[in-house]
Amino acid sequence: MTDILYLCQRARASTRCGAAIDGALRHARQAQLEAKAAGLRPKDASSIDRAIRELEDALTGTENHRQRLLRKADRKDKGE
Repeated sequence: MTDILYLCQRARASTRCGAAIDGALRHARQAQLEAKAAGLRPKDASSIDRAIRELEDALTGTENHRQRLLRKADRKDKGE
């Protein structure tokens, strides 16, 4: 049972991490809009684009990790 609780705690932490990444992604997208409005150089704008891609990848990875933890907890709960 302790293993299941530990996995659930990790899944909750992963959810909070995903929420923080999602917030950072919203800020990065807003920065991208502001950069376009300000006429930022393409070199600088590409840095923002790269950050957005990396945040999107991190968000996907965090969600996949959370799902794996929940599946593992479910298997342990069923006694597999």
